[in-house]
Amino acid sequence: PDPRTHGTDLELVFSESVTGLTIDDLTLTRDGNPVDISGAVISGGPSTYVIGLTSLTTVSGSYVITLTAVGSGIVDSASNALASDASETWVTDTTPPAAPVVTVTPFAFICSI
Repeated sequence: PDPRTHGTDLELVFSESVTGLTIDDLTLTRDGNPVDISGAVISGGPSTYVIGLTSLTTVSGSYVITLTAVGSGIVDSASNALASDASETWVTDTTPPAAPVVTVTPFAFICSI
């Protein structure tokens, strides 16, 4: 969902099996400012990878992750290099929802004694 209410990992799916993906091939920004992802872990493969970003995307903001093709070293089984950059955007909003507003209509009891 977007916006998300918590940090998130990212699933990166290639159209075929590839090798050579490293964390250095990716950049992450929040509200246009760089986020250090050097410690993030990449798992999976050879066509679907998971980038461990949960702890790095818990702050509210607009995120963009970019995979840069040039110089990446990402190749398919025929040694063809990744042809173009790719990016994904999302919003994390961890602001607690506002308390519901309760409207009370005045009323009166009329009692006879």
